[in-house]
Amino acid sequence: MSQPTPVFIAHRCFMSDDCQSNFRTSQNLRRHLAQAHEFDFPSRITKARLRNNDSYLYLSDSSTSSNLAVTIHFGCPICQHHCAELSAMRAHFEGSHHEHLPNQQREHDQSSSSSTLLGASVDVNQSISGSSTTGQKRQSDEAICFDGINLDQPLGEHLVINNLDVSAGFHNMKMSLKANKWKLSLEDNLLLILSSTSVLLLDGNKYPEEVKPYFDYDQWRMIDEYIQQAYGIKRQPIPLATATQFSSILDRFINKKIGRDEAEISFKSLALPTMEKKIAKAIGNLVSKLPLVTIEENVNEMELCSRFIDPFLAGLFDDPDNSIYLRWLDETTFEAKYKEVSSSRPDLSVTKSLGVKWATTLAYGEAKSAMYSDDHFIICKDLIKVARVCKDALDNQLFEGILAVQIIGRTVVFYLLTLPAQSIYTMIPLATIKVPDSINELPGLVYKVPDILKVLDIFERVCVRAAHPETIKHRCAPTLPMANIQQLFSQSKNRKRSCHIQLYHN
Repeated sequence: MSQPTPVFIAHRCFMSDDCQSNFRTSQNLRRHLAQAHEFDFPSRITKARLRNNDSYLYLSDSSTSSNLAVTIHFGCPICQHHCAELSAMRAHFEGSHHEHLPNQQREHDQSSSSSTLLGASVDVNQSISGSSTTGQKRQSDEAICFDGINLDQPLGEHLVINNLDVSAGFHNMKMSLKANKWKLSLEDNLLLILSSTSVLLLDGNKYPEEVKPYFDYDQWRMIDEYIQQAYGIKRQPIPLATATQFSSILDRFINKKIGRDEAEISFKSLALPTMEKKIAKAIGNLVSKLPLVTIEENVNEMELCSRFIDPFLAGLFDDPDNSIYLRWLDETTFEAKYKEVSSSRPDLSVTKSLGVKWATTLAYGEAKSAMYSDDHFIICKDLIKVARVCKDALDNQLFEGILAVQIIGRTVVFYLLTLPAQSIYTMIPLATIKVPDSINELPGLVYKVPDILKVLDIFERVCVRAAHPETIKHRCAPTLPMANIQQLFSQSKNRKRSCHIQLYHN
């Protein structure tokens, strides 16, 4: 019985004799072919590992200490095929993987794909045909699809700032999606994905790669500043007297001069202006719920909401005397009842009642436990979900703005979604607040009072019915169903990808 031939698989560029590039992996070869020769590959290709068989013994190194003669073969960057000659590898690629070739060569290569392969080629084993079929199906799943997606919304009234046509730039950014053949990775293309449903995620302190072709840095900052000025978004001054009162009560409690109940009552009985009173109520709620010291165990989503997040948010937004309620939703929202299945419902809302019926929604939010803090794919999907339901609420209720809340562990991020011009919804971050995990950490929340006041000010002034509802109605653009948005991005995850909304824990 003949022995298997020792083979080392080399990864070398086969495009031209002038290119002598060698690579350690097929992934690196694909990257070179895409960057240097304009090949077209999807963001993810799963390639089966070569297994030793009766014909070949695959080596990880071309040099060996034994007296065995090692044969060098050239591996295909897509499948398990390998050849003894580079010219044969090129012929194989042109015949079997024609769809990945540069655009300008496809027509020529299509006519020559049936030519006889030059040199000796190797059929590894009978399973290749099966894995090739699976690979083609997987690559088909990664092809971007625009069925049911109309990106070319009418611009109508443009948003123009100092001669900068923001609407035109945003429209070009949205239309750039059509230039992609393969689905985008979500984590580092969040702004592009959101643009498909007319939402511009705006943060002047961050300058993502996705916006650079359409707005330079100064323009991006100018848009951010304009939206903040247009809606009166500004950090509130520190109320020194109030902050001193908060610190004094906490100091007495932590030093055991007063009990937990007395500390809670002290906060809730302070005579303060309305918004500062809400913060006092939130801190009082936390006094009644937080452990004295940090618990060194992870908490699930339900416990997170009940012990840390709900006391804080309820203090800020729950106001039954004015018919406003913080709700943890266990049924379909008004918008989802008519648009999609119940899985579209968000985790929380701030809703106003009219008599015995729910009337309008002022805020929506999503919550995830801390275990998801590094899962940027899930976090981005949650933000898309919140953006969509906030957009629907603004459109249906003809509001000036809707508050969006994203909760990751004990970190609460507040956004404001508005509609400053036709077919362009801006979503701008207001504040990031980390809810303390113990009584000992609670004094740190006092320093965030100005940021909390900014959120409450916006909630009171902007999350209301528009003064000119007909203008809002004219500006509205359709909301893409989540199923259509998911046609644009891959389901693959990679925590190493850059992410615009990544939280940093320093």
